[in-house]
Amino acid sequence: MRATPLKHLCFFIGRGSAPNYSESDFGDALAVGQSCQRPDRCFDLGLARWHEGAIPSKGQLRRRDILVNSTGTGTMGRAALVPAALPDVPMFVDSHVTLLRVDERQVDPRYLAYVFGLPAFRSFVEEGLGVGATKQRELNVDALRSHRVAVPGLPDQSRFADFLDRECERIMRLGEALADLSSSALEEHQAMIGEEASSSNSSLTPLAALTDPSRPIMYGIVLPGDPVSDGRLLVKGGNVERNKLRPEDLVRVAPEVERPYSRARIKEGDLLVTIRGSYGAVAYVPAALSGANITQDTARVAPGVRTNPRYLLHALKSSRTQGDLRESPAVSVGCFTFREVVGRVRRG
Repeated sequence: MRATPLKHLCFFIGRGSAPNYSESDFGDALAVGQSCQRPDRCFDLGLARWHEGAIPSKGQLRRRDILVNSTGTGTMGRAALVPAALPDVPMFVDSHVTLLRVDERQVDPRYLAYVFGLPAFRSFVEEGLGVGATKQRELNVDALRSHRVAVPGLPDQSRFADFLDRECERIMRLGEALADLSSSALEEHQAMIGEEASSSNSSLTPLAALTDPSRPIMYGIVLPGDPVSDGRLLVKGGNVERNKLRPEDLVRVAPEVERPYSRARIKEGDLLVTIRGSYGAVAYVPAALSGANITQDTARVAPGVRTNPRYLLHALKSSRTQGDLRESPAVSVGCFTFREVVGRVRRG
């Protein structure tokens, strides 16, 4: 296995062009930006935007190109492989994306895309190939061209890529099956909790009474304009999805900004509830995010010692709770009153 500079494995490595975005739902070409490279390493053309006017020659997109996000702390280094099946529409990458066109006589693009998808590679891009001030970090394309990659023989590359393709497909199918099982279980517990809540209003309990009294329900930081590279992790409402906490694209906040909100820091086992945007999404806090802070669109709920966290999670996710939360944050829901969330947050 040899370590070869990327510039010897690619016909082209460079940034794209600045688009002139169309104000309508159509245009002359699709401009592919950083959002198209998703955190799961997939390429999502649905997030591209229409460009209006002459089509730039720099950065024109082809099938099986590799795209690497090139600006912004928390986004830089995210990579994706352009699929072989694309619509017959002109496309180009914008100036925040670096395009690599691989010499397929030497490298299977799928193999190189998997290498770029490793967390270690993304960390290396942010820490070793980034240039500029803390708040204006961007990828040094010349350094990327000189970066050496371990490259086995082409048959071995394809064998590795075939194996990983199969495993990723299998994991995706397992994830879909798990989602189906979760949906069935959710319907069952929604019915159980709904029956219990509707049987007697006396069973309603303020949510605050089910939480740790030393850690009241709170929300956190008004999101600052610019993240930093070495501060405390900050979990936004967009990171909270139904049934899970998505750890990708977390930002960091400067100590002087975070310190006044130290009471809103989160711990493993806490529940996070979005109170704006995707209202009512709930997720557990994993160990890896203990000590992080949250933004003002997210409420921290710390279950008390006499409260079963799993029951509280399911109660917050019940159909009755979710429906009531969307209608009004100050109505009785399930087995507690969500006005306590808003009240305690505002008073905190």
